Amino acid sequence: FRPAMHGRPRVRTTEEQRAAKAKERAAKVIEYRAAMDDAMRLRQLCQDSLAGLEADERRKNREQLLRVTQALLQANPDIGTLWAARRETLQQIEQQQQQKQQEQQQQQEQQQQQEQQKQQEQQKQQEQQKQQQQQQSDEAIVAQLSNELQLTAACLMQNPKSYGAWHHRAWTLDRLGVSRADLAGELRLTRQFLQRDERNFHCWDHRRHVCRLGGVPASEELAFSDKLLTANMGNFSAWHYRSRLLLAQTDGGLTAQTRKRELDTALSAMFSDPADTAPWAYYRWLMSPPSEPQRLLWLRYLSRNGNTDGDNDENVSSCVLMCLSRPVTKAWLAKLLDIRLLPAGNNGDGCRLEAEDPVPVVAVSGCGSANPAAHLWRLPIKAADGVDVIRVSVGADSTLMSSTVSTAAPGRLRLLPSPTQPSAVDEALRSEQLNLIRQLNELAGDSRQGLLTEAALLPTPAEALPLLDRLAQLDPTRSGAYGHARSRLAVRARLQEAKSEPETLSLAGLGLTALPLMHEFAFVSELDLSDNRLTRLPGQAAGLQLLQTLDARRNRLADADACRPLVACRRLRVLRLTGNPLAEETAALAELSGQLSERVRIELD
Repeated sequence: FRPAMHGRPRVRTTEEQRAAKAKERAAKVIEYRAAMDDAMRLRQLCQDSLAGLEADERRKNREQLLRVTQALLQANPDIGTLWAARRETLQQIEQQQQQKQQEQQQQQEQQQQQEQQKQQEQQKQQEQQKQQQQQQSDEAIVAQLSNELQLTAACLMQNPKSYGAWHHRAWTLDRLGVSRADLAGELRLTRQFLQRDERNFHCWDHRRHVCRLGGVPASEELAFSDKLLTANMGNFSAWHYRSRLLLAQTDGGLTAQTRKRELDTALSAMFSDPADTAPWAYYRWLMSPPSEPQRLLWLRYLSRNGNTDGDNDENVSSCVLMCLSRPVTKAWLAKLLDIRLLPAGNNGDGCRLEAEDPVPVVAVSGCGSANPAAHLWRLPIKAADGVDVIRVSVGADSTLMSSTVSTAAPGRLRLLPSPTQPSAVDEALRSEQLNLIRQLNELAGDSRQGLLTEAALLPTPAEALPLLDRLAQLDPTRSGAYGHARSRLAVRARLQEAKSEPETLSLAGLGLTALPLMHEFAFVSELDLSDNRLTRLPGQAAGLQLLQTLDARRNRLADADACRPLVACRRLRVLRLTGNPLAEETAALAELSGQLSERVRIELD
């Protein structure tokens, strides 16, 4: 015997045994392929059955198809094509039953016309016959659908995470409807599967589907999650399910009483086992601020005559640079963007401009080129002569955002004020919870979850920076993620300190390893990134369309690719690279110089 693997001894096999196994597998493959071919042939016959096959022949084909697919699915429940074939066949059977019933009704109506003298008596008989036929038809359909439930249950016992089996089971319940489906039994089934694997998200999705179908109150499901969490406070799925239920129960916003009760529940679990990450995640969700709505951040008008472009390309039209807080697609803008030209002295609605296609300045990472999403958009405007003000509106109804820029001062920035964001909790509760988390951290010692939670509760970004530094030391395997989070907080703090409409911005000496939120300061003409730990400039740096001077001294830029996004910055004139590994590489500098415009001066002193 070989050493045991996962508690199972590994037995040596002879060449003869391996050959026998291979022969057995080959025979099973041949048998499986023959059965699949048979199933596909029968499926095609059933689809072509309307072309003229006799009723008995159609019925036999369907019954045989159901038998063949059932045997195949019991062997392998993950063949979606076979589940689809069964659904098609069941729908055909149901349609046949309905058609048969309609034909019988037509015959009865004909008999009724022929025997008018016995109309009343016949009507009673016909109604009884209709009810019997309807009952028989329903019973046949229910019997077949019940068989589908038995089949999916058997398949799920073999593979509890079979997407095809769960999907087919949900479809079957929809066909049965609320009145005929045993929804209570279905909930018991999901409970059994969750006892086997509490993280089976297919089962969780199915349970949500059953609850929607049966109108199960959120309070009952909250009680169900209570039982799961009592058994295991580390059940991530149960905590997540609880959060969805609370949002549904409170119509998207938690009441103060509900939030306090849930915080106490999470804190109890956290104090019981500080190493369990699940209640920490739920706690941070309870204390997190609401999602920020879409906002129009800033506008800037650029004329065609070179006042701000730095070049006199006749093919470049005047435009408005527009920045939104969340990335949107061109299709989204096409529906919700409105541009109006207002001549001098016009206080009305002005003339609506049929804008040319908006151009994304730089797409956010992860978006396909076919329909890119971007924060920063260039809105071309050709007919700006005689126009004093351009008004840009985005959104509709309650989400409408609108502002104006003047054509009299090209290049002037219109920075929109940030509205006061409602906090998820009041200051007193936040302070109380911060003290409790600090007490827990003192009792349990520094932990990743504790420091993350304390950082999230601090009132200003600057106060959280030391905690993220400690996290990077405590958990070096995630130092990159902590560095990115730290960079985001540091940039956010510096932007809050900056003046209202800065032409220059200094992010020097912040220890940045990433450059987040670049769309929010893409209007600057001078940017100081010196004395940081940047190894490359992100792709979003291509959005710095007005940048003229970039100070990147004493970073960790090592090659030309690290500065490639600057190729798109047409107004860039000065690039300072002293103190970077790149400054010592002659070949890399030559490559970078060739990529950039000849008007860019690279300073190495």
